Amino acid sequence: MKWITRARPKTDRIACPWLIAKFIDPAAEILYVPADQVLDAAKREDAISFDAPGARYTHPTANAPSRS
Repeated sequence: MKWITRARPKTDRIACPWLIAKFIDPAAEILYVPADQVLDAAKREDAISFDAPGARYTHPTANAPSRS
């Protein structure tokens, strides 16, 4: 299965592809595209989007108000 996310993952986001391949989909093909192309590329590639704004799977706190 294809999975797609933003290109140039940073340290805090590098675990997501590893977790997908290790625990969800051992045959995962991870695609990286510019952030503004994730959703369109997911449709075109029939891939599951993750860890990007509007993605099928993202962090639950990504759009939550900050806690002060």
